Amino acid sequence: MIADGLRTDPVLQLLATEGDGYRDLYYRWEQQQWEATQISLEDDAARWDDLDPILRRAVGDATDLVHLRANTSAGLLVRYVDAAPSEEIGVFLTTQLVDEARHLVFADRYGAQVRGRDGAAMDDRGPETGGRTPAGRLMAAVADGAEALRTTDPTTLVAALGSYQLAVVGGLGLTLLPFLIEALEGAAELPGWRSGMELVTRDTHRHVAFALRVLAEHDPGSRIVRGGLDLVMPAVRSMLAAFADAAPLRGAAELGARSDALIERWLAAIGGALPG
Repeated sequence: MIADGLRTDPVLQLLATEGDGYRDLYYRWEQQQWEATQISLEDDAARWDDLDPILRRAVGDATDLVHLRANTSAGLLVRYVDAAPSEEIGVFLTTQLVDEARHLVFADRYGAQVRGRDGAAMDDRGPETGGRTPAGRLMAAVADGAEALRTTDPTTLVAALGSYQLAVVGGLGLTLLPFLIEALEGAAELPGWRSGMELVTRDTHRHVAFALRVLAEHDPGSRIVRGGLDLVMPAVRSMLAAFADAAPLRGAAELGARSDALIERWLAAIGGALPG
């Protein structure tokens, strides 16, 4: 399975080819800059109201998820940078903080220019939180799990960083976004959304490859990270199930199993296993 994964999984390809580890991932970040404000959303705005209602709901929920995840990541990553066990790890986490800010700006632009969300400030235009929507309710549960792991203790930091990156950033993001990108591509719908989320996905590959390098170095066998995954994976699975219920696209019901399989493959690549 790992041999197949190395051929097809962009995260494992990065893990296998970036010889100098954190430094190479940093260089790749410098080479892959993009501007959230330069992606044209005019075609998306023109097509939004006529889009199939199920697809419109799916894209809206996924965009809300990116908005909430990026907003959550900003608060967590600042503390992870402070507690990083090495300067190179801290430097890369800083690049991820910049990436998440860029993802937040893109999701906010999409809300304002395509989905018609009003408000003078980004906070006013953001998705509902506090349990009023599936995305808000389930992301709050994920954030609570990650928040409980924050500490300056290196062992617990590894569990927090690894579980958050693998489960939320990777297992959730790299299951849901590629699924929707593919669903929209056949109908040539929403080119701005697809372009932006393809770039978000490319950034996410880099973030997960970084986390796997941290785990391989500081948590051989992935023993520490299992506790963190136990805390956050139920909320990830619930988020994907809620998405499938709200937007019953073909294949959406299998997203939870696909997310588990992704994480299993990543952990197996560094000698671990997905907790039950």
